[in-house]
Amino acid sequence: SGEDRALLGARADSDQLLRSDSMAMLIGLVLQRGMPAERVWQIPLHLRAKMGHLDPARIAQMSVEAMTSALADLDVRPRYPAQAAKTVVALAEVVSNEFGGDASSIWRERAMRDVIATLESLPWVGPGIAHMAVQLLMDESGYEPYADELPGLDVKADVHVVRVFYRLGLADADTRDAAVHAARQYHPAFPGFLDWPAWDVGRRFCRPKSPLCEECPLLDVCDKREVQVTAPTDQVHVHVNAVSEAQPFGGTRGDHAFWKFLGQLLSVALTTAAPQECQPVLRSLAALACSSPEGTRGMPASGCRHLAQPVGHRAR
Repeated sequence: SGEDRALLGARADSDQLLRSDSMAMLIGLVLQRGMPAERVWQIPLHLRAKMGHLDPARIAQMSVEAMTSALADLDVRPRYPAQAAKTVVALAEVVSNEFGGDASSIWRERAMRDVIATLESLPWVGPGIAHMAVQLLMDESGYEPYADELPGLDVKADVHVVRVFYRLGLADADTRDAAVHAARQYHPAFPGFLDWPAWDVGRRFCRPKSPLCEECPLLDVCDKREVQVTAPTDQVHVHVNAVSEAQPFGGTRGDHAFWKFLGQLLSVALTTAAPQECQPVLRSLAALACSSPEGTRGMPASGCRHLAQPVGHRAR
């Protein structure tokens, strides 16, 4: 039920608008860059308050300059108002001209590749934002892609995911391409499964400088690439060290280590949300970890017991 969900934008009014207005939801999705997600989710609320509407037809008639001025004047504004203005106006033009003014038609009953292509056609919306947007539409708006399309849904390899994958030893380089490749390798049925938990670990524990290694539940399975823990103090210092020659998970470490990592990664995500608030993609990841041949593979049994059944996806 709605009462069980976490609030998008960490505000009830923002959450209500995003869940009731498809245009607001899309604006919040396509602007997810350059600032904390919680603040981006608040932008549609402030934009509607300033303009009095989020009507795609009226926004499509605005100049980019007028939209830039409106966005720059908001209490919560995009980090790059001019870029965001081009994205929002282009989105409104697409909704008005190609989808009859119904923003939800961009995703409703459409193949995933077509949804991604539409989103990627917008200025400043690349594959990372488009793939992340599809996952959030699955989680928050009931979008159900075909099951055989899910192997094509990648992680959004932002700075947090790239850093976590590299330091753990999952990716062989600290680059976006390496992180995307690793997710495809370790969860080919749905690479995007690994997105949200890795992002959460990166934001809360695996910081660029002074990471909280001793507090991170992944400490025992982490390669700690380019990270040196200095004992006995509780400070963790990051150095540019020689990269370990150890193979990533799935190589010399074998499947057991990977499943242990997967279970622990999930358990970290669960610490920030009650079981009933877990997103469908997270529940599916939990079910996968719990159903592996060797049991929970490092994930606390209580976590498996309290998770709901994985969500289904459309079959062709």
